[in-house]
Amino acid sequence: MIAKRRQTNQARKKSARQIAAVQLAAAATTVLPCFLPLSDSFFKLWGTCAAFVSILIFICRFPIDRRTPNPIAAKFATAACFMPCLFASTVQKWVAAAGITLGALVVCSFAFQMFRKDRTFIIRSLSTMIMCGFCAVCAGGWCLLGNLRSYMIDVLIGQPAFICLILLYAVSAAVLALASYLWTFPVESNESEKLNNSNNYANDYSDSYADKPSEVFPGSIDPSACLGMGIAPFMISGAVIAAELTAMLILNSAF
Repeated sequence: MIAKRRQTNQARKKSARQIAAVQLAAAATTVLPCFLPLSDSFFKLWGTCAAFVSILIFICRFPIDRRTPNPIAAKFATAACFMPCLFASTVQKWVAAAGITLGALVVCSFAFQMFRKDRTFIIRSLSTMIMCGFCAVCAGGWCLLGNLRSYMIDVLIGQPAFICLILLYAVSAAVLALASYLWTFPVESNESEKLNNSNNYANDYSDSYADKPSEVFPGSIDPSACLGMGIAPFMISGAVIAAELTAMLILNSAF
């Protein structure tokens, strides 16, 4: 038992390292080119492409099918929630699009669960759809990378706020990296016996995670799943880009 638990913990730590590596690689690939002397239009396109690629990786590699009996619906919600933010050219439009999209996501996700013929695992399925949509909306924040970069170069270069913005993103990335490490650990449930005795989708939702940690987090044995789990924190950090730009615009107008 001790040896098996040690082996499971080692697998989770390996998965956590892989997830953190994916997040670091995605952030470095997207952010570091911003220090090059290129046009603002290039960086707007660069941020949009980064967001679009992250959505594709998330849809293809995140273990959505392990968390919901309706993976197709969750993937559709991911793509649908990304589209409004994709066409937001300013942070004001992005905030409006994100708010409306998140509100519609909650309502539509709840309605979808109510109209399902088989309403097993409603909470898990609902939370998965909302999580996927939320990640997609946040990923749309990367489309504003060119706007933030232009503002930092034109207005904030050489000022303390310039360093503060960089440090703020670094801290947020570190927090998300820690969160991604915790994601590789199992979620305990008091309903394990009920789920194990269920004849509908019990295999994927078994809560005997000590013996089968890959049931929820296949990244512990499947590196391709770590790619999807690692890109999720990067998508969420897109909201930090939008928040930083919003804060700078508010402060600039106030002072």
